[in-house]
Amino acid sequence: LCPLCRGSFEVDFDDETYLLGGTFRISLRRKQLTEIPKIPHALRRRIISLDLGENNLRTVTSTSFDGMTNLSYLNLSWSISHETALNDTCPIASDAFSRLSGLKELILSSNPIRVLHKDMFKGLSKLKSLSLFNIWVDALPDGIFDPLLDLVELRLCDNKITSVPAGIFRNLGKLSTLHFCHNKITELCSGFSQGLKTLKHLS
Repeated sequence: LCPLCRGSFEVDFDDETYLLGGTFRISLRRKQLTEIPKIPHALRRRIISLDLGENNLRTVTSTSFDGMTNLSYLNLSWSISHETALNDTCPIASDAFSRLSGLKELILSSNPIRVLHKDMFKGLSKLKSLSLFNIWVDALPDGIFDPLLDLVELRLCDNKITSVPAGIFRNLGKLSTLHFCHNKITELCSGFSQGLKTLKHLS
């Protein structure tokens, strides 16, 4: 257990480098959390991986990940309480991830998100993989993917999306894999593939 966190959660160490001031990984999976724990700021910059999957979070705030400047992996799958589905607002703040400039993989799948903020992925220019399958959305705001210049894989399966705005992928020049199956799209517009210069796998 992390000596500075009073035994509140388990820590999986990266080659036991914690005591030497190195980086480490935290797993808070299946802890029945209703909010993200307040990790001491002295530790936040040393976290490279954070797994919050399968919890019961009510919200993800603008400050939930403050100070985690070295975070490269964040898993929030199955982590948002289904009680939030009673609200019309997104349970994730529009700038919750904006300061995670080093993030490379973000998993938001299987959550009742319902509405995506246009600026939700602002600042994530190094992101390689984004999982958004089964998040209950029926629309994609124009420009939402524009900041993701390094994105290689995008998962949008199992949603309720009925249409795709022309040019929605215009800045995804490195995208090679796009999963779009099991939505409610009947026809793709002529500008669907704009910007997809390296796409190899489409489903």
